[in-house]
Amino acid sequence: MTYIAPMKRVFLTGVSGLVGSFLLRQLYAEGFHIQALVRKNSQKQLFADLPDQSRLTWIEGDLSDVSLLAQSVSGCDWVVHSAALVSFAPRDRQAMFEVNVQGTANLVNVCLEQPSLQKFCFVSSVAALGPPPENAHLIDEQNKWDDNQPASAYAQSKYLAELEVWRASAEGLPVVIVNPAFVIGPGDWSRSSTQVFSYVRRFGTFYTDGYINYVDVRDVARLTYLLLMEPGLVAERFILCAGQVSYFELFSAIAQHYGQRTPSIRIPTFVLQTLAPFSQFWAWLTGNKPLISQEMAAIAQKASGFSNQKITKQYPANFIDWQDSVAWTCQNLMKK
Repeated sequence: MTYIAPMKRVFLTGVSGLVGSFLLRQLYAEGFHIQALVRKNSQKQLFADLPDQSRLTWIEGDLSDVSLLAQSVSGCDWVVHSAALVSFAPRDRQAMFEVNVQGTANLVNVCLEQPSLQKFCFVSSVAALGPPPENAHLIDEQNKWDDNQPASAYAQSKYLAELEVWRASAEGLPVVIVNPAFVIGPGDWSRSSTQVFSYVRRFGTFYTDGYINYVDVRDVARLTYLLLMEPGLVAERFILCAGQVSYFELFSAIAQHYGQRTPSIRIPTFVLQTLAPFSQFWAWLTGNKPLISQEMAAIAQKASGFSNQKITKQYPANFIDWQDSVAWTCQNLMKK
């Protein structure tokens, strides 16, 4: 009689997003059966190229449905929570807290009722680490959130979501948290970090001061998987950041790949701050999201970097260089 090993099962949220979609492919490649939480009109056809569709179970719903979450998590060995609402539009603030904070609380609560669960991985953000201490130019995993320092609503929501995960950890849930920087990769043109590529194609003449901390989505998927499967590694967080690149360098590289001129008009950050209220007012009138928000303008001024010492000590391997990430992303976006 042939012994057939039971299929490894993972419950995954956020598969319609950039990070979540690559996590699904990473887990699929590693032989998992994936139970993915998706919204009703989610583009499941994005994964039609995966040959064994029987290893994909689509669960329609959202993070507010506690009973659905409990049913979905039951029988799974691992949970990866990458779903989040990312927005710098003031009108999205309430929805962002409902999804990012309450949704995370709902999920960890049902996971606490699953004693066989091996690990819960939360995909957070470097934004949840808070602003750097005074005179500090490099933020690491020990950075403490300071309520007296200004932070975006998105950053606040991810910080509060992390508190829910740490609370569950204290109650016995085996957890690990990853904090990716700005994720470079080919996603939906209108969503997440891929909007930067869309911006350069539309307004490639302009650039602003400052630097951006980046990481390739393939590195995020690879390292998240390794941390998920690492035996005994719980109650830890890891910054996933490859390094820094200036906005000018990033925009110039994107423009070059699209056959456009190098950005030549510099917009100082104080001008962005001046334009932000008008952009937000226009967005309110039209029902669209603002091209520039006050929070986005504030982020552009920050020059702090993030230490990747902890993750590179855990897994000594080179991160993908930003130039390779941009070239790969542009090539894939041009196919869409």
